[in-house]
Amino acid sequence: MKILHGNTIMTRVGLFFTLMMASLMYSCDKGYIVGSNEDDEGTDDGSTANVTVITRLEGESLTCTRIDVGLFQDGTKVKAVNSTDDDDDFGTLSMTLDDGTYDIVIIAHNGTGVATISSADEIKFSNNKITDTYYFCGTITINGTANYNITLHRAVAMFRLVINDDTPEDVTQMKFYYTGGSSTLDATTGYGCVNSRQTEYREVETSAYTGASEYEIYTFPHNDDDVLKIVVTAQSSLEESLYENTFTDVPVNIGEVTQYTGNFFDTSSSDNTTIMISMYDEWVVNEYTY
Repeated sequence: MKILHGNTIMTRVGLFFTLMMASLMYSCDKGYIVGSNEDDEGTDDGSTANVTVITRLEGESLTCTRIDVGLFQDGTKVKAVNSTDDDDDFGTLSMTLDDGTYDIVIIAHNGTGVATISSADEIKFSNNKITDTYYFCGTITINGTANYNITLHRAVAMFRLVINDDTPEDVTQMKFYYTGGSSTLDATTGYGCVNSRQTEYREVETSAYTGASEYEIYTFPHNDDDVLKIVVTAQSSLEESLYENTFTDVPVNIGEVTQYTGNFFDTSSSDNTTIMISMYDEWVVNEYTY
């Protein structure tokens, strides 16, 4: 379609991306048409392309609530577009770009704020809190109509603590302080790129006082055989430390769940059995008892 604007003829084309969440086996047949343009850093001069990112989110366990996109040329960010599940049209991400070649970074996550995509190799998250996160990093060329099928890959490892014994009633939250992982993602490699001290708090649910409970935290591993040191503290409503357990050399890998199962408050009955379980959504669970 040609649009006459003054003495300049501009060719406006649509560029579409289909984003498929990797590592998810179940299909819930949800199709989200992406689009809100919250941060327009581009220029309107020259030949431009209307770019619409279309996401099709598949997977019964998928809970991503945010999609953030950054585009770069020669190392300089030229666009940043974001969408959340609060938008009526979650995900419509549309943008106008000059013809040319761009590096594109796409992040899908559950954070409380927009991911800061300063560069492809440094992506930070609000308050350094890491959630289940997917990413894509690649190059696109705009020169007429083009279609791209893009796969987002999971970037995180999960640690899951399963507590078999009842939680004492004076415990109201669990504090997880852990080192060895990263809270910043390098999308060019898919690994973490800083040495982080991460802290997460999880509220104790009512059911935990009369039965088993579990808690999950995330990190970006630095490599395929990363290990964490995790200090778990059971706290009162005044953040007083009541019980504490330290786990050292906890193995973590991208796309894997390292699950520790045992008695946290009563350690008199515990064994050292290790079980590996494959999950249907392709999380791999490495399970330990403590």
